[in-house]
Amino acid sequence: MRRALIIGFVVAYILPLFPCSIVTIGPETVLAVHQVAGTIVGNGRIDLMGSSHDAERISRPVPGATVSLSHREDTKVIRDRSNGNQIKLMDWKCGQPFATTISDERGKFAIPAAAGKYCVQMIGPAPKSEAEVQMRAGFIFDVSSNAADRMILADMTPRWPDCSGGSSIKLLDQR
Repeated sequence: MRRALIIGFVVAYILPLFPCSIVTIGPETVLAVHQVAGTIVGNGRIDLMGSSHDAERISRPVPGATVSLSHREDTKVIRDRSNGNQIKLMDWKCGQPFATTISDERGKFAIPAAAGKYCVQMIGPAPKSEAEVQMRAGFIFDVSSNAADRMILADMTPRWPDCSGGSSIKLLDQR
């Protein structure tokens, strides 16, 4: 009892300092893409964090971001029977990167990949001032020839302390 009380006090004290690092309880839906290609957007400026600046960040491409691809091993999978038997992940492991590229001046990137399960790690260019932070983001997805031919739009802006805005991935129709 005493040990549980001490651990509870420590967790209650630390959580307000790092709210976004809390372990998410629940499954994650895996996006399926036709190819590993898309656009990286975002901004490292601290004043553009949070969901109130989503539209402005989406309009800012990130040139010079390093994009690394690695194979993913699913270690715990569940099926969501209430949602058409959709597969959701509870846990996975990412291997060592096997392919790397740099986004161009428009934030575009592409890495050839066969059908399979992947993790992608994105690291933005070094901050240009003290008003910026290093941009990083990681996502998981499946590559499938059956998936719709849509492009990845990855926002790699760091999340605000309330965990809003940034660090998201969407699929957009090709234009």
